[in-house]
Amino acid sequence: MYQLPIEEQSLFKGILLIPIGVLVVVFLRVIVGLKTSGTFMPVLIALAFIQTTLLTGLVGFLLIVSFG
Repeated sequence: MYQLPIEEQSLFKGILLIPIGVLVVVFLRVIVGLKTSGTFMPVLIALAFIQTTLLTGLVGFLLIVSFG
């Protein structure tokens, strides 16, 4: 992985975050009993916040949810 160019390393690390995030969400749903909006939706929202800045991502998220 470290022999790849920097942009591809960053993309690869982002892709590797998906299974880890899903594992955390499943743990919180099954063991803790936390209600979530599906298994993958919280992970996809978190990845969207990683790709954008927090303020921009939060404003966009709130706009999309309010229009929905």
